[in-house]
Amino acid sequence: MADVARRAGVSITTVSHVINGTRFVAEETRRRVLIAVEETGYFPNRGTGALATSSTKSVGLAISAISDFYFAEFVAALETQVRLAGYTLLLADTHDDRARS
Repeated sequence: MADVARRAGVSITTVSHVINGTRFVAEETRRRVLIAVEETGYFPNRGTGALATSSTKSVGLAISAISDFYFAEFVAALETQVRLAGYTLLLADTHDDRARS
């Protein structure tokens, strides 16, 4: 992120705001940051964001038998909605074992 900030001539905080959409950034500044992101090949590390915010932006789902066809459509639809909301779906198969749920 520091390389992006240096290349765009802005602070690391400004880069963060552009990438995360957390505050208004002037359009010209935003454009410079996005160009610098592309030029450097930068991509956000969601793991470090999770450490900083104490939030993983993840949703967990435990299903009793994931191989059951009934769950396929449900999981597919849920994953789409979770992803559109900016989260990641974590899926576990309990294999009908109450101790694993």
